[in-house]
Order: sequence, then structure tokens, then C-alpha cells
Amino acid sequence: MLAPPLFTLYTSDFCYNSELCHIQKYANDTAIVGCIQDDREEEYRRLVRDFAAWCHTNHLQLNTSKTKELVGLWEVPKW
Repeated sequence: MLAPPLFTLYTSDFCYNSELCHIQKYANDTAIVGCIQDDREEEYRRLVRDFAAWCHTNHLQLNTSKTKELVGLWEVPKW
């Protein structure tokens, strides 16, 4: 199957990795993973916008019907 390696090769020029956000690519999918702390989500939102613009520029169509955002809350219990 050529699709996953070709997708990885085609998208290899868009990468991002910081302390709070990174891009995870697998097969023919991409996940943007971000840890939002203290309601500071600017970096995450900017990365999503930049990736959408990059896809448009490179003639890739985002499948918004399969696009999801997962939000989790992690709080340290106060004993």
C-alpha cells in the first residue's frame, strides 16, 4: 500500500513541536495535539489555523466531517 508512505513524504515539510503542541502523523492522518494550560490556547489555535492554510496551499482537503476535538480536564485533587 503506497498511500501512507506517500502521505508522510508529501506532508513532511509541515512539522511542529513545542512544549505545549505538536503534530502527530500516522498512515494518512494527522493529529494536532496540544496541552492548554491556564486558558492559554493561542499557540494551539494558531497551529490549527497554520495547518489548515498549509493544506489549502498544498492542495490537500481537510475532511471536516472526520475532524474532532477532544478536550480533557486534568485537575489535581485537593485532599
